[in-house]
Amino acid sequence: EIYVVDGNGRSPIDVVASDTSTDFVLLRAPGKQFTALPFEENTPRLGSRLFTLFADAVGDSVVPTFQTAMLSALTKDFFAISTPPESDAIIVDFEGRVVGMSVQGLDGRHTTVPALALRGIGDTLLRKKSDAPLSQ
Repeated sequence: EIYVVDGNGRSPIDVVASDTSTDFVLLRAPGKQFTALPFEENTPRLGSRLFTLFADAVGDSVVPTFQTAMLSALTKDFFAISTPPESDAIIVDFEGRVVGMSVQGLDGRHTTVPALALRGIGDTLLRKKSDAPLSQ
């Protein structure tokens, strides 16, 4: 069972579309509306101050957590941050724009997916959603 936790308790989430090539899924929380953070259009510069947003389970609660980091390595298609989070996390600049996502593979290693790639994955999932028949 997949659910979202907010100030009103737990609500179920539906899987709308998935992409096995990236292991990303598009989720929907019926009756809920979430505000999306904007994507940064440009790759941040080496040394940029960033922070990671992720959630930790503490007992029966889910606690949002943030951690500061710095862009420590940069190539054309990849960047790394100075302090990878313990779990999957959104990487945001200090203006509140998403610059990437840190995902942990089955081997325990972190990979950073840049914002441009995240946008492409999201567009692919939205196209799959619009192509899929709607079920009641």
